[in-house]
Amino acid sequence: MRATLSQLHRETRRIVRPVIHGGEEVVITDFGKPVARIVPYLPTVTVSPSQARERGTLDDDSILAAVIEAREGELDRLVAPVKYYDTSALLRAWKEGWMPIEGMTRSHTVAEWISIQTGRGLVYRDLDGQLVKRNLSPADAAREVQRLFAHLVFRDLSGPQTLEAAVLASTRDGIRGSNFHDFLHARTAEAFGATSIVTLNMADFRKMTNLPLEHPLQP
Repeated sequence: MRATLSQLHRETRRIVRPVIHGGEEVVITDFGKPVARIVPYLPTVTVSPSQARERGTLDDDSILAAVIEAREGELDRLVAPVKYYDTSALLRAWKEGWMPIEGMTRSHTVAEWISIQTGRGLVYRDLDGQLVKRNLSPADAAREVQRLFAHLVFRDLSGPQTLEAAVLASTRDGIRGSNFHDFLHARTAEAFGATSIVTLNMADFRKMTNLPLEHPLQP
């Protein structure tokens, strides 16, 4: 059986269940190329004497039922939601004084975040409605980024995947200039199984991905 990365993101349970129940192997493809395999996992199943008495005899059906039950538990853990945070979401998190407790982003997000904070800075309205511009020194930005990104996992496209993304972006309307950074965010989220993208740039991302979009809110 074969499935694309996009199908795996949208229909994880449907694609994984044949592996769990039928022992099938699923080949995952990206841009038509095989990139991963999902194969059956056979956990060690321990049955206590009391469980053995309840089951009567440990025939093949009893053992299979125990294995399937264990696999279902593994599946529930595997399909837990994973949010992808883009740069705009992490800038908002910092401004509001909170940080993500889990999720993923790409390594270049650190460069974008520091570049903005030590360059043009953030412009926003304070509680009195006055416009405020805030810049960070390089030392402060380095310290803040350690804290803000502490619980995020970094995921990055390979060189060939990035080049393929550039070709794909050239076929899409409106993906130019800094929007290409957003497109790479979207492709990274899709490639590594994110279940949603957290961003302030809803309008742009709707043109780039079918993944659900979320406004950055404190966990």
